[in-house]
Amino acid sequence: MAGLREFQSRSADAFEGPGLQSALQHLEQLGQPDPVLSTISPSELMGSTNPDITQTPLLPIIPGQESLTLPVLGSLNTLESSEPDEEQNEDDNNDYLITLPLAANMRPAYLRKIASEKDAITELMTALSHAREPDPAAVDACRKVLAGLLDVCDLPSFDGGVGDLSGEAMTRHATGTNSKMLFVYELLHALRDAPLQVLILVRPGRAYDYLEAILKNDGFKFRRAENSQSQNEDAGPLSVVLASTGQSPALHPSFANVVIGYDEASRSSGLLTPYIVSSSERRPMVLTLVASYTVDHLDVVMSRKMESIERLNALFLSTLQIWSNLINPPFLGPRGEPHDIAQNFASLIQDPRYDWAWVPETIPESALDVFESSQADQLANIARISSSLEQPMEPSRSASRKRELEDSDDRRDGAKRAKGIPGSLLEESRRRPQFSEAVESVLSLLPISNGPVAEISVAHIEAIIRENEVLKEKLGVKAKVSAALANRLDALNKEHQGYLKTFNVFQKRYMEAVGDRGKFEKERDVAFSQVDKIKSEAAAAKSTIAILKDENAGLKDQLHDATKALAKSEVPDLAKLGQLQQKLQEAETMLAGLQKKLVVQDKDLEHARNAYQEASSRAAELGNENRALAAEKAVLTQKASENRVRIHEIQTSNERIDFDLLRRQAEATLAERERELEKLRDELRTLKGRRETRGQSVPRSPRLGVMSPRGNGNGGAAGARSRGTSPVPAMFGDVGMISGFQGNPRIDQIRRG
Repeated sequence: MAGLREFQSRSADAFEGPGLQSALQHLEQLGQPDPVLSTISPSELMGSTNPDITQTPLLPIIPGQESLTLPVLGSLNTLESSEPDEEQNEDDNNDYLITLPLAANMRPAYLRKIASEKDAITELMTALSHAREPDPAAVDACRKVLAGLLDVCDLPSFDGGVGDLSGEAMTRHATGTNSKMLFVYELLHALRDAPLQVLILVRPGRAYDYLEAILKNDGFKFRRAENSQSQNEDAGPLSVVLASTGQSPALHPSFANVVIGYDEASRSSGLLTPYIVSSSERRPMVLTLVASYTVDHLDVVMSRKMESIERLNALFLSTLQIWSNLINPPFLGPRGEPHDIAQNFASLIQDPRYDWAWVPETIPESALDVFESSQADQLANIARISSSLEQPMEPSRSASRKRELEDSDDRRDGAKRAKGIPGSLLEESRRRPQFSEAVESVLSLLPISNGPVAEISVAHIEAIIRENEVLKEKLGVKAKVSAALANRLDALNKEHQGYLKTFNVFQKRYMEAVGDRGKFEKERDVAFSQVDKIKSEAAAAKSTIAILKDENAGLKDQLHDATKALAKSEVPDLAKLGQLQQKLQEAETMLAGLQKKLVVQDKDLEHARNAYQEASSRAAELGNENRALAAEKAVLTQKASENRVRIHEIQTSNERIDFDLLRRQAEATLAERERELEKLRDELRTLKGRRETRGQSVPRSPRLGVMSPRGNGNGGAAGARSRGTSPVPAMFGDVGMISGFQGNPRIDQIRRG
């Protein structure tokens, strides 16, 4: 009752749990009459409603220490089950316990930490087993040993004696001597190219500094939780947030794809809980890191509902029970390598359908038997453990990886649990106040408090739970709003990234265009200089040509004057020679004009010849087409009606008339060209072969047929004078063109040409 009065004298601030004081003040304002009060203790609130599980008080409340309880026969509630719930849906589980082996160079330091305070550990275990108060100095020493063991699990080797190291040296030292930091390093490297956000929760101190050095030295894009600006912005899409457990949770990001709980502080602080129980569709993957078969591993298995000293004693008892597992850990192959585990988890994070199942290492059943054994067995275990602390603690040097056989004094046949429950305890459990399922579910989640006892009505507790449910609903609404804002922020971030990429592409192309423009301007300047040079050379050449033209004109004038003088010479021979030279010049001039006309006529003849050949080919094709159409006509005549057949006949007749007209036009054009060409040849032959006249006679210009609008009647002889290899037929009639064309022996060669 003294402890109860002391508990009642405390204010509402002494209670644990968020919002409890405000809820009590709200209940006092309701103005309702108080119901009948039932006196209950915190241990009864936190305990199980199962009457088969009991706890025995050891000591009253003493200054500086709260009441202690020791688990008795059958008190299995002090341990959390190490096996997963079979009914739990594995697809909904987003919390993974990552068991990593303790580095080999850290095991001797771990063992030396325990051996250095073996007397204090033995005193603690012996005192609690004899139901007496342990020495406060021994308790403090055990707490220091526990903190040192957690440091061994979280920090690299020789952390206190390495002095000031550079970032690169800290990274090599941390990843080479600590499996947790190696796992974080390998996981972040595997996710480096993934657009994810990773949150790392770690206690402030050396572990925080080492992780920051790893992130900074390897060029990850990261930021501290208290800073909004990230370092190494251009490192890649992966973003890392390094948060301390000593900071306000408001500084931590509301959403992260991956959350890493690095140490014991991240688990006990409750900062991982909002991410584990998140109702968002994008639930983060929570990775809790522990060192296998160490205090760090046992801290996850041990229930936090136990008293402080009781839990400390349980941790040391279980630590000494799994001593051999720590010295000679089982060989697990790739499943025990931190880098392989990190690679598989990185693949699972990026692709949830990745075919890989993680199975963490579990604490052996033998390590938990100490809580189910009788008091005599506990004393025997403590004596054996105390003697083992006196022995040299060196790892086994056997080459085999198999675990050695257990000692022969293994008491497996000893009493494991109580055979019955005393009637007084059952009667006491019946007199306890009955709570609703909602109250029991909430109270079962709260940690056991070491505070004093107070009286509170069951109705008040029910009201507090209802108020808590309302707050949870509001929190759920807030979480949905936060998730919507996070989605909107992600969409805006992606849009911003798209704008940045577009801008970078435009900037790159603009710089290339500026470079090309610079090259073009250089080439343009060189071209302009060359153009000026060429212009000057062209001007000089033009002046030279003008001078030469003037000289040529002068020479021609002199030649003309000399020729005239020679023609008017008094010497007959010289005069005759001058006249002949004048006639020769005139004949050469006329010959040059005729040659030009002949070239033009040859081109016209070649064009007409090509047109004739094309027309002949077209006529042959039309003949083939006509035959094909005739065959098709025969088929269509059988299938189509008389009107349709008549329409096709009219169409075919029209096409035949058109093609025949084209053929006749081509034949007429070709005959006209042949006649003109033959006439020109005769005139040229006459001009070249006529006799010379006397000096005083002036020849008249020839009258060429090509210049006369009248035709001649030599069309019939043109075919006779044509060369034998010409495709031009000798006679033209209704079928003369086709028959003469087909009779030419060079028709195939001409067509191929």
